[in-house]
Amino acid sequence: MQCPGHATRRWALAKDSAGYRVADLRRNPLRSRACDRVLALPLALLALLSFLAGCGGTDGGGAPDSTDDSTATSSAPDPTAGCAFLALDDVSAATGEEMTEGAFGPGGCTFGAADPASELNVTLTFTPIAIDAETYAQEGRDLCEDTPIEVDAGDIAFACMTYVPLGFVFIGANSILVQVDGAPDDSTGVAFAAALLPSISL
Repeated sequence: MQCPGHATRRWALAKDSAGYRVADLRRNPLRSRACDRVLALPLALLALLSFLAGCGGTDGGGAPDSTDDSTATSSAPDPTAGCAFLALDDVSAATGEEMTEGAFGPGGCTFGAADPASELNVTLTFTPIAIDAETYAQEGRDLCEDTPIEVDAGDIAFACMTYVPLGFVFIGANSILVQVDGAPDDSTGVAFAAALLPSISL
């Protein structure tokens, strides 16, 4: 399923109990529920705004000083320790290129090619979900232009071509979306996304 007219629509970023979604200001919401929930996730620059404030820096800005809450926050990704979901070496191995880590934080990570001549970029977006993972995954599959590649990772995982190559992995009540930009072609981008999914962890 493709979201009709996505290239010419106006979008607004909103957040609900299921995570980030994109609301089309001019479309019928009853016809675009699946697109709102899933198509929003790959919009990396918008979604990353949710965690860039907590990205690593020289002052360690997002980490609490008190040790009283250490138990409550122990499962949260350390904003100074790099990407909490995927190791840099795994990204380089899956893509066959030397990659570097860009922005990272509790909401996701970005990776870019070390070679300035390469346009390859990988973006992970982490979203806790409030609906059944099978339902959420099916809405992702509905966006695929072709039959998705099923991957042995997490509870549910697959990769496919939507308007960009995407990989989806569901672990418990959490979704991690992998977007690949700048691959040599679409099929290669989907293959990269599929290869990355087994290395993702929470």
